[in-house]
Amino acid sequence: MKRVASFAVALSLIVVFAAPTFAQAASLRLILEANQTSAWSGALGNYKNANQKVFNATSSARDVYGTLQYAAPGGGWVTQQKLTVHPSNTAQGTTVLQTTAGDWRVGLDPVGFLTKDVYATNTLTAW
Repeated sequence: MKRVASFAVALSLIVVFAAPTFAQAASLRLILEANQTSAWSGALGNYKNANQKVFNATSSARDVYGTLQYAAPGGGWVTQQKLTVHPSNTAQGTTVLQTTAGDWRVGLDPVGFLTKDVYATNTLTAW
């Protein structure tokens, strides 16, 4: 019986201390409408890790670039990842890890110079 009680206490401590890690994640979704030539999200701040998931709709006339950028404290935006997604497809980027917490943002840009007719989304998750 002591063993079961000790295990229950240990398990509850793991749950209590692990829960804040998951609660600190944040996400946002950027939408590129068909009449836009590009779009950038606002920043999610003070996170070390991030990833992006880009969706390009079936109705889109062309491919879209999904871009993940990071800015260290006091620094400018630096591209960490760029995905090309065909119409009617989704691409999940790999997780990007930084040693210093900073700001993250995502962008969407149809392939070609000042092109439109793309409906796409880019979801940023940071933790």
